[in-house]
Amino acid sequence: MYGRYQRYCELDKQLANNTADFEKLASDHERAVARAGGAEGEGGAEGAGAARGAAAADEAAALAERIVPLWDAKQAGISKKLEEYRALHVELKELKAAVNGFVSAAEGDDGAGAEPEEGVEA
Repeated sequence: MYGRYQRYCELDKQLANNTADFEKLASDHERAVARAGGAEGEGGAEGAGAARGAAAADEAAALAERIVPLWDAKQAGISKKLEEYRALHVELKELKAAVNGFVSAAEGDDGAGAEPEEGVEA
C-alpha cells in the first residue's frame, strides 16, 4: 500500500508542475494582452505607444499559439495521470476511513483511558 501512496504523491507533484506551467503561460498572456490594450491609447513621439501595443499584441498572439499545441501534446498524458490520481485518492481515503474506524473501535473496546497495570508499559 505504501507504494500506492508514493505513486499518489508523485502524481500530485507532476500534476502540480503541469498546472504551474500552464498558469505561467496564461499569466504571461494576460499581461501581454493588458499591455497591448494599455499602450494603444498612449501618445508620444512617432507613435511609440502604438508600437509598444503592437509588440505586446504580437507577444500575446505568440503565447496563445504556444498554449494550444502544448495542451494538445500533454492533454492525453495529463488526463491519464489525473484519472489514476483520482482513483488512488478514493482508495486511500477509504483506507484511511477504515483504519480510523478500526482504531476508534479498538479504543472503545479495550478500556481506553484506564490506567495500565503496575509493571506493564503503556
